[in-house]
Amino acid sequence: MKNPTLSGKSVEPQKPLPTKEEPTKIPVPCATLTEERVREIVREEIHKWEEETFTPI
Repeated sequence: MKNPTLSGKSVEPQKPLPTKEEPTKIPVPCATLTEERVREIVREEIHKWEEETFTPI
């Protein structure tokens, strides 16, 4: 199927095809994360960041 452009020429719509190296990503519903779990993840990430950033010299 071709899509006409303003100039009258038709171009094939560009659709990136998933390759074998890049499997199609399955969307994960955000609703499965509870508020407690989100806080836990944030705490872990902050802790990791602090350890990486504030290393004693």
